[in-house]
Amino acid sequence: MAGIESSAMASGEIDPGNEFPNGEMRILGLIGDPVSQVRAPAPMTQRLRHGGLNAALVPLHVPAVVLPIAFGCLKLIRNLDGLVITVPHKIPMAELVDHCSERARLVGAINVARREADSSWSGDILDGVGFVRGLTHRGFNPEGQSAFVIGAGGAGCAVAAELVPTFLGT
Repeated sequence: MAGIESSAMASGEIDPGNEFPNGEMRILGLIGDPVSQVRAPAPMTQRLRHGGLNAALVPLHVPAVVLPIAFGCLKLIRNLDGLVITVPHKIPMAELVDHCSERARLVGAINVARREADSSWSGDILDGVGFVRGLTHRGFNPEGQSAFVIGAGGAGCAVAAELVPTFLGT
């Protein structure tokens, strides 16, 4: 994320005497409806801090009915560098960002978005990438295998799209 990277590079390691949070903090949001079930904010913020970044992942409960308005307002927050997107916002958010990766266009959904240097927003979907990486990391090669995917939401479509090349051997 442009802001996090430039902030970390400009200041180097976090000054241990600097309070956290502070006015230089970079924010990442996790948006969903609901968000009470997500566990990522605490460990992700710890990883960011351990990596020397003055940043935090903050859960944001955004009702689906106000998503376009909420995203319009979030884009105005200058120290908001990116978003993690969960249910039910993965598909509608793909229409709200300025640019989508080829994978996200194919799937029609995003689960991450970031502010670019020109203040535009780009989205991608990493659910399928993570799923296949998890399989191969555990020694399972999906190439030539069959899969039964239940669900056609953002995550299900992303997994299916990521598995197709392995089925075709490409």
